[in-house]
Amino acid sequence: MPASSLLPDAWPTLGLILLALSLPACGDDLGAFEGATAIGDAPDGAVAYDPASGSYRITGGGSNIWDTSDAFQYVWRRTAGDLVLEADVAWPEPGGDPHRKAGWMVRGDLTPDAAYADAVLHGDGLIALQY
Repeated sequence: MPASSLLPDAWPTLGLILLALSLPACGDDLGAFEGATAIGDAPDGAVAYDPASGSYRITGGGSNIWDTSDAFQYVWRRTAGDLVLEADVAWPEPGGDPHRKAGWMVRGDLTPDAAYADAVLHGDGLIALQY
């Protein structure tokens, strides 16, 4: 069953996003999240949760989050109502693609053209609110 069929239009998702970041994966536990999905034309990635540190390691890639054809790795859970979002992002090494990004996202569904809002840290240090 495709991951997109798990999310009816009435269920927005909250998740961590990853674009053009490569970290070693260390297991299958998703912590507080329900799923991990490659959105659009992105390669399959991986996610692991370390309960001791409360951190996530995400491996993934894609071309961008832009216009109507998003392509990135998304770690998500369904949510409704008010929520508070916070994320600390650490790149494994400086440099790399300046357009790589990681942070949080609220998304209407798992299709490449879904409405979304996110706050992300780019590889060049730029912090952006995107929608």
